[in-house]
Amino acid sequence: MCRQGKAPDMAEVRNRLREIVGASTNWKDHQQALAERASLSQYLAQSQDELPAKTMKDSAIEAHLPLGTQPALREKYLNYHNSVRFGRILEDLDSLAVLICYSHTWNKELKRSPLSIVTALVDKIDMRKNIIYPDCDIKFTGHVTWVGKTSIEAKMHMFQYHDGAYTDVLDATFVMVARDPENKRAAFINPLKPEGPEEEAIFQQGEINKKRRVELSTASLLKVAPTAEERTLIHNLFLNTLDTRTVSFRSRILPSNSVWMEDAKMKGLEICHPQERNIFNRIFGGFLMRKAYELGWANACAFAGCRPTPVAVDDILFQKPVEIGSLLLLSSQVCYTEGMHIQVRVHTEVLDPLTRQHNTTNVFHFTFHVEKEVPAVVPQSYGESMLYLDGKRHFDEMIRTQVRNRLREIVGASTNWQDHQQVLAERASLNQYLAQSQDELPAKRMKDSAIEAHLPLGTQPALREKYLNSHNAVRFGRILEDLDCLGVLICYSHTWNEELQRSPLSIVTALVDKIDMRQNIIYPDCDIKFMGHVTWVGKTSIEAKMHMSQYQDGAYTDVLDATFVMVARDPENKRAAFVNPLKPEGPDEEAIFRQGEINKKRRVELSTASLLKVAPTAEERTLIHNLFLNTLDTRRVSFHSRILPPNSVWMEDAKLKGLEICHPQERNIFNRIFGGFLMRKAYELGRANACVFAGCRPTPVAVDDILFQKPVEIGSLLMLSSQVCYTEGMHIQVRVHTEVLDPLTRQHSTTNVFHFTFRVEKDVPAVVPQSYGESMLYLDGKRHFGVRQKSTVQYISRPDQPKLAYRRVKGKSPGVVFLPGYGSNMSGQKAEAMEEFCRSLGHGYLRFDYSGHGASEGVFSEGTIGTWKKDVLFMLDELAEGPQILVGSSMGGWLMLLAAIARPEKTKALVGISTAADHFVTAFKTLPIEVRKECEDKGSWTVPTKSNEEGVYTVSMDFLREAENHCILQSPIPITCPVRLIHGLKDEDVPWHISMQVAERILSPDVDIILRRHGQHRMAEKDDIKLIVYTIDDLIDKLTTMV
Repeated sequence: MCRQGKAPDMAEVRNRLREIVGASTNWKDHQQALAERASLSQYLAQSQDELPAKTMKDSAIEAHLPLGTQPALREKYLNYHNSVRFGRILEDLDSLAVLICYSHTWNKELKRSPLSIVTALVDKIDMRKNIIYPDCDIKFTGHVTWVGKTSIEAKMHMFQYHDGAYTDVLDATFVMVARDPENKRAAFINPLKPEGPEEEAIFQQGEINKKRRVELSTASLLKVAPTAEERTLIHNLFLNTLDTRTVSFRSRILPSNSVWMEDAKMKGLEICHPQERNIFNRIFGGFLMRKAYELGWANACAFAGCRPTPVAVDDILFQKPVEIGSLLLLSSQVCYTEGMHIQVRVHTEVLDPLTRQHNTTNVFHFTFHVEKEVPAVVPQSYGESMLYLDGKRHFDEMIRTQVRNRLREIVGASTNWQDHQQVLAERASLNQYLAQSQDELPAKRMKDSAIEAHLPLGTQPALREKYLNSHNAVRFGRILEDLDCLGVLICYSHTWNEELQRSPLSIVTALVDKIDMRQNIIYPDCDIKFMGHVTWVGKTSIEAKMHMSQYQDGAYTDVLDATFVMVARDPENKRAAFVNPLKPEGPDEEAIFRQGEINKKRRVELSTASLLKVAPTAEERTLIHNLFLNTLDTRRVSFHSRILPPNSVWMEDAKLKGLEICHPQERNIFNRIFGGFLMRKAYELGRANACVFAGCRPTPVAVDDILFQKPVEIGSLLMLSSQVCYTEGMHIQVRVHTEVLDPLTRQHSTTNVFHFTFRVEKDVPAVVPQSYGESMLYLDGKRHFGVRQKSTVQYISRPDQPKLAYRRVKGKSPGVVFLPGYGSNMSGQKAEAMEEFCRSLGHGYLRFDYSGHGASEGVFSEGTIGTWKKDVLFMLDELAEGPQILVGSSMGGWLMLLAAIARPEKTKALVGISTAADHFVTAFKTLPIEVRKECEDKGSWTVPTKSNEEGVYTVSMDFLREAENHCILQSPIPITCPVRLIHGLKDEDVPWHISMQVAERILSPDVDIILRRHGQHRMAEKDDIKLIVYTIDDLIDKLTTMV
């Protein structure tokens, strides 16, 4: 299926996916497309044996994201730091993984694939580079690495062209599953046939990955209780938060430099990217309205259990502009209901990640109507009572009574975000054209600002996708965006000076006074017409009224009327600016102007009487008190015992935060919600959470274990919640949970759980759980962090020498270097424990395999003490930064001593474990002479041991003769740093007295010997490892104190 020729870009990748499954590009045709796909079931294999095996190269794909060569593409990918939005990359990886798997399963005899291949799991994403440049081309490569009967593992690499070459950015492993054409049951896929040793190794790693996933699932805290160590950890955390002044389990105190886990949550957040900016490089007001409306609509839908219809939108107050890069929190509240009506208030605020201060930016009021009586909403607290009254007031008042391009031309706005600073500087120079008073400006007429604009949904079907919702109706949030654009253009038309090429004014939305719905249905396939003009003008503010109609059955019918209030500011949007006065012509315009004056007076009165400024009226106080009395439990004489009246809902239970309405625009080729979209939203929420928690910008370190538990349907209400569940040093572990809310049953169904690891440039506070459930989240986060933060195997090359495998943790000095024993490797229990310890303290750590050992290249039988000594010195010189503590086990202890002699400036302390200095040579010389002669004749010596499965070491005579050149126990050992020698008295491989000999010959005045009464040669028991770690910890403390 991988086509020859030029590599596709990501847009072509998505187009290919549509071709493969025959997906429709028009949402209205999706039912027909689904029916056509159902007929493909006849081509499914009944067993995997029927399908031909494929090779890895059959699925190999290269795709490009030409951010460098196609500047117009950058807008979608750019964030306000002029770097690439990582959430967009997640979307692209998801698309590419699906195409890779289709390439593996492609049948050339069929025009369309009968398989539905969907993402089951994002196993892991390893970041190789933290910066993704916005103006450099990106290349993705990938192929299938493992196949089960119905599942496929695909591995992808991402590179970016920078400084004349492609450099690694990330590696990603996705697990996909194949389903039948209707995505109802599993389907068999082609087996994978590895070719050659390298592909065999890749396939085997896939088997290991599968086993690991099964083990992790089996050991989940949802299935298995925490370990004894974990239970102790949780209990200690609990004890550390008790108030020792009281004898109570409920009195908790937060330890210093800590944050309660409850305070590390976020719901309902938008990262304000440049893509959503207005012509002044602030966040577009229509975007804010669309987001607020969709949240409010979803809230009303969930509250009523049926689909609501908007009746009125009023009193939308823009208190302050929202900057590019802001973290915008939205919360929605059903604050009043009456009959079939629901009054919803949506509150938005900007969260400053550095100070954690919240600043309100907008308050939105929406009135909805449903086709049945709705429950009463009941406040509990005094603050909720105020919201209730405010909602009732808005409800009573309601009962009583191609644009963006033109705007850019008017103010000279750039279409390229990267040029915005230059444009702002140019606009500042327009200050000279501002009027010093309104009298300097000519009066304008209403017809000077009159505008008619069209939205050709009927005549341009390609435009519908952006506006369509899952019910084949127009998304009202999009209409709000268009009204906002039109309102601004109307006001610019009123203030336009034909002698200037650009307007010196910055006109922004101050208030959406009201939107009255004249028709509840907006058809997706009928043209829409907007008309509007200025209706009233103050000194610096303008009221614009707009009318929207839709063409249907041969005529335009009214849909809504909207009244916006805009304000004029200087070119830098810092202070108010005067606008042209309005001169009404004729009685009709005079009446319109007078109504504008009335509207202004009403707005002032409402503002003055706000519950934030004035106490409720006597009637309102009585109403609130009666509501309170109606909820008291009459069986108890208590103000705290409250009972919910029948057919009512607590106000607290009527809130929604962090919700996405899953519109068709975000669908995948199977008309479900695109997994990459879910990942992008989850990542951006998780990143924002980490940013606020740390008070600085985080860098993604890892994305792993993203489980797609169930598909998300078009039209779903998707709730996202983010939780900082574990921190360590400069790292933050974040868990994002997404669930679908069924508005009819109010049931929540989990769809995804995402795990992100972030790093910041400073130590972050500890996060502390309170409840048992939070404790489980803490442990789950700690497990994910522990698994992901283990160092990965890397390789270092040497001229004409075997590559050496190593694992390294960067950190502060002194670092620790572990040297394993003869025939051993770097993956043992001691090595793992030392890494965990060093990471917890933030110290550097290096472990590696000698040539011929473990994962390193080379032939073991060709190795000598001399070659392995060179390995150690090379690694110290190339990878060990700063002073080091060398820890050598068995033969590693011998090499440790040789390295300390050769590199005294780098070696600050030594820890020998069962040190085998000179052991091969001295042990051979103690053999009876006839045995030695027999070995010399044979060319090798077989040494009994309990340290390997074979029970013997076979040592060549050449190895022994070469080892004699490195013996050190015959003379003083020129080592002067602190030395600790640990040895077991039950060591049957290397006698403990060798450590005594080493201690006697070392010149250092600081030498200690620790003999373990029951210690074996490997020193791998739990208490042995604890002793080793304590010894290293003591030396670090000693060296740090000395410094």
